[in-house]
Amino acid sequence: MDQVKRAIDRACSLHKSTGVRRTGLDRALGSELRALWGVGASDPPDRVRAKTVLQLERVFGGLDPVVAAVARGWFNTSLDPAWWGLNLTSRKRRLRDGLDLSQRTLERRFGDEAQPALIASLRAGPAPVPPADVLARLDAERRAVAGDPPDDGADERIGRFREPVSPLEQALRFAREEPLHGLRDREGRPVVLDAGEHGAWMPVFSTRARLREYLPANPAFGGFAFTSTGPKLAAELIARHPGTGLAVNPVADPEGDLRRTFTLLPEQVGELLAIRRPPGENRAG
Repeated sequence: MDQVKRAIDRACSLHKSTGVRRTGLDRALGSELRALWGVGASDPPDRVRAKTVLQLERVFGGLDPVVAAVARGWFNTSLDPAWWGLNLTSRKRRLRDGLDLSQRTLERRFGDEAQPALIASLRAGPAPVPPADVLARLDAERRAVAGDPPDDGADERIGRFREPVSPLEQALRFAREEPLHGLRDREGRPVVLDAGEHGAWMPVFSTRARLREYLPANPAFGGFAFTSTGPKLAAELIARHPGTGLAVNPVADPEGDLRRTFTLLPEQVGELLAIRRPPGENRAG
């Protein structure tokens, strides 16, 4: 038990400084945590980091999406190189801006939800990470360094739109459940593009990397990046920009790859607000 306690103490300190991006990560893990996470004494630094991130991601994958985003920022597990050199204070600032949460809420959700989940996983004795997963993570980091956009799985989920659930329902489900990244203007309003006879549309993206790619190709689209949910965005659009549709992962190049792009018409945006109740549920409470 003393070994597990020492491993927990090490794990709960990994968010300090640059998190898992720190120099000497293997020393920060300590022998007990390395043993629990299957980190070998001869593993090079990039493999140590890959195994560490994958063990953390096992925990984050079971959390509420907002809490998972907080935990990823806390430990600096992002595949976005813009995060890698940031200290904890700077990462918290980015989380506040990106998630639109107060510092107090960030601290509470990390301390009350993310950290206990991590501790529970260590006490349960995590299994080693499969070698194929380690190689995939190493490849993803190499692609990130080369400037390829990180893949958090959202694109693949869009690509799996299939019957028997209709494509529209799949699109609505995606927009309800996945974080969406867009822009606000200086007054804090969502940035909407007027397409003339084709209507008004708000571009949103499944990853910040896709948003950044779109910016240089469309000079009319500018502002301050933020992250929200589909229902929250729908309520805001209906209140501030009625008659506006959502364009998810739009591609500025007319000949670009549209397989990860879809739109919700203005009348469909309102369906993101629908509260679905199980059959027979007493609506009067």
